[in-house]
Amino acid sequence: MNHHGILHRHAHLGAYNTALLLEFLNGLYDVLVQPDDIDNPQRVNYIIIWDNDHPRFSVLYLPPYSPFLNPIEEFFSAWKWKVYERNPQSQAPLLQAMEEGCGDVAIETCQGFMRHSRRYFQRCLDQEDIACDYDEALWPDRDQRHDAP
Repeated sequence: MNHHGILHRHAHLGAYNTALLLEFLNGLYDVLVQPDDIDNPQRVNYIIIWDNDHPRFSVLYLPPYSPFLNPIEEFFSAWKWKVYERNPQSQAPLLQAMEEGCGDVAIETCQGFMRHSRRYFQRCLDQEDIACDYDEALWPDRDQRHDAP
C-alpha cells in the first residue's frame, strides 16, 4: 500500500510460509520495477535493508496496542468488512471475495489511513501515553472505557 492505493495482493487460505512470502515479494518487485525500467540508466536505484541493527536506525517502542500507527492494519480492518459484506460461504467464493474486496477499498481511503497514522508520530516520539483512539471515539467519557483505571 502506498499513496496510490494497494500495489499488490495475493489472497491465500491457510498458513503463509516462506515460499508464499517469497512469491508475494517477487510479485511486488514485478509491480514496483517494470521490465522496461531494469536497464534504464535514468531509473532511480534503491536498496531495501532487512536489518534493524544499523547505526542510522533506532528501535522505537510504540504505545501498547497501536494498530492505528500502521496504515496497513487499518486497511486490513476495512478489507475484512468488504469481504464480510460479500457473505462468502465456501473457499472458492471466499478467495474471490478477498480479491474483489481488496479492490473495493478506495485510494482515498488508503490515503486517509496514512494521514491518520501520521497524526500520532510526534506524540510517539515524545513518548506520550497514547490511548487507543478507537476507545476515545467510542467512549469519549474516560470513565466509560473498559481500560479506565
